Amino acid sequence: MAVEIRELIVKAVITKGAKNAANSDGQQFNQDKVVQECVDQVLKIIRRTNKR
Repeated sequence: MAVEIRELIVKAVITKGAKNAANSDGQQFNQDKVVQECVDQVLKIIRRTNKR
């Protein structure tokens, strides 16, 4: 039996000054880049789902 997801809610909290464990090389945290990457990934999933 297939399961269909009709609604997906994604919530995230990004705070300035928060330390990122994966960002240990001293690069500055770029909030816009993270948000854009999330949007791109969600759109990619939606397009792939609509092709079915």
